[in-house]
Amino acid sequence: MRSSLTFLRRAFTLVELLVVIGIIAVLIAILLPSLQAARQQALSVQCLSNLRTCGQFFQIYANQNKGFLPEADYDSVAKFPLENGNSGVLNPATGVTYKYPGIREALDHIANPNSPGGRIPNPSGPGTIVNPLWHIGNLMVFYCPAQYIWDTDARGSSNSHWPEDFMASGCIRYFYLGCPNPLYPSCHYQGGFNAVGGPINPAAPPASLDRFFYDRNHSGDNRDEYVNKTSDKWAPKTVIMADQCRQQNSAVTNQFGFAFLHGKGKTPLSGWINELYGDGHAESKRPRASSFNSDGTLYTNPNPGPDEVQPGWGNGTKNNPIFW
Repeated sequence: MRSSLTFLRRAFTLVELLVVIGIIAVLIAILLPSLQAARQQALSVQCLSNLRTCGQFFQIYANQNKGFLPEADYDSVAKFPLENGNSGVLNPATGVTYKYPGIREALDHIANPNSPGGRIPNPSGPGTIVNPLWHIGNLMVFYCPAQYIWDTDARGSSNSHWPEDFMASGCIRYFYLGCPNPLYPSCHYQGGFNAVGGPINPAAPPASLDRFFYDRNHSGDNRDEYVNKTSDKWAPKTVIMADQCRQQNSAVTNQFGFAFLHGKGKTPLSGWINELYGDGHAESKRPRASSFNSDGTLYTNPNPGPDEVQPGWGNGTKNNPIFW
């Protein structure tokens, strides 16, 4: 009888259990934001590591191609062009439509030198098909670990941003803007710029490869707004790849009208983006508070400085960005 009473006296009461559960809940509520912030920081560190590795791949490519970086796709900043893909731009110097070299294949060979090869001849007709033995391997560095905007794109679709479809779609999870016009000065935009650096003729001449770039420093030309070759003197301060940019009225994110992948879920001004520069170094950048309205939901700076984090827009229908 005595041992039974002793056992009952040592048991927790309902009130004590509720107090303990309450304390645990409070501790979890306190720790969760810190854990989330740590996770965001870890993803950002991995992203920066990815960008530095991408920079190394691009430098290797440039060393093998007379200093030229891999070419940016004419129609999308979020993919690499396919070999012999038709850009739709007539080269006035030759009178023929410009076609791309094998950028995807070249990068695959640099990243995965022992790979069985990304593409093979299609036995059923013209063109090529993805090699069934191919694997993504080291090309994973082209996919930001924090990028969630393209998660809904179906695997195997023409616009798939999943790594296994790299060779087929060319889509990555960064924005790449290196070497948009390897034919310079041919196919160069010369339509003039307005007071804030935007093209006077957004549609641009048909023989223009680089019409999506603003003249940010108001020099009268936009050639120094992008990096074609690693020897360009502005390469160390010009971004060629970033994990995200300003996207007002984005139907996908609907997050203040902006998409800062790192630090998401907070205000736009508390987030940040990671950027790779033309000389191969990578940095994290935060937006300027002075460039936004009072609640941080709209980009309002009509005359951004040369080091402004937010992108300027080129063609109004393409919305292809540049970075600074």
